[in-house]
Amino acid sequence: MGRESMTPMRLTVACTAGLLVAALAFALWPGDRSLPRPVRQAIQERFPGSQVIQSKQRTRGGKAEYSVSLVQDRRRADLTVTGDGQVTRVARDIAFEAVPRAAADALAATFPNASYRSIEEVSRMKAGKAPVVTYEALLVNDQRREIEVLVTADGTIKAK
Repeated sequence: MGRESMTPMRLTVACTAGLLVAALAFALWPGDRSLPRPVRQAIQERFPGSQVIQSKQRTRGGKAEYSVSLVQDRRRADLTVTGDGQVTRVARDIAFEAVPRAAADALAATFPNASYRSIEEVSRMKAGKAPVVTYEALLVNDQRREIEVLVTADGTIKAK
């Protein structure tokens, strides 16, 4: 049935049905409600106003751990949170301009003709210690091969 043959009443019914289906899907989608309260609180403290798009629970060392993907301000982040709410890893997409100068210079010198697909800032946290921050760059070299590179803020390339 073409749009030109829809009466205003049919169009109203179709729009209403679509809105009801969307509202029902939203109401049934568990989002972050399926996560334990300490995990939800840790996510909201670190990423206020974010939306959980996926989460998985696994057991590591006999304790629950959650891998969570979320979106905040149209940027994706992946994090690992223990069942008691300790964030142990955060990987978030960043712009190339946000990479520290030493790391950017090392990448440019090592891969002079590469183009960048994505760059993530990865922070690993251990209780009582400062976070260890690295940058994971997904590059395409001049032979059109994808390369994943890990570089530290001081420009040390860890993996090729």
